[in-house]
Amino acid sequence: MDLPIFAINLDTEVDRWEELAGSAGAAGLSLHRVSAVDGRALPIENWSGVDFAAARVQNGREILPTEYACYQSHLTALRAFLDEDKPYGLIIEDDVAFDDDTSHRIEANIAAAPQFDAIKL
Repeated sequence: MDLPIFAINLDTEVDRWEELAGSAGAAGLSLHRVSAVDGRALPIENWSGVDFAAARVQNGREILPTEYACYQSHLTALRAFLDEDKPYGLIIEDDVAFDDDTSHRIEANIAAAPQFDAIKL
């Protein structure tokens, strides 16, 4: 299956990347690493596109730096997928474990709903 897989991983989390890449390789899959945004290193004054008032109403609290960073990391991965110009792609974080059935499950999801825009698991 020609499915690009974009794995979000902090630059400092080398062990997590190696474990994920090993799991993917054992399952016959290859990954594109997406460098995650580190929320601890990004001052709030540098955040963009955030409606703080709406977020406060919806969540009952302020947005956490890690939440903002996670959102930005997923946007980066989505842009990388769009640049591939493939019909399907998988965006994951580095806490996923692949096994021998992973490809079959992905193919089954695509076969069940081939015209989907996004499936969030």
